[in-house]
Amino acid sequence: MDLTTKIHLLSNVKCILDDIVKDDSDSDIQQIHKLVVNYIESKCIHNIVTDYIDITPDYGHNIRYCDICMKTFTD
Repeated sequence: MDLTTKIHLLSNVKCILDDIVKDDSDSDIQQIHKLVVNYIESKCIHNIVTDYIDITPDYGHNIRYCDICMKTFTD
């Protein structure tokens, strides 16, 4: 499995763990979450994409994010 695929899959795992961690104080789950986050942050070679999202029918906003790990970037 290549690194990009691995990072993409782990970012899906991170999203699932994000939901669990906020409602659960299990130290093992907390540690797994931390390891996944650290791995993604240290290994992802970001491919930054700029996109425009509609907030309301009359208002939108530009966003920048990595399409591999889904991290958002601010200006």
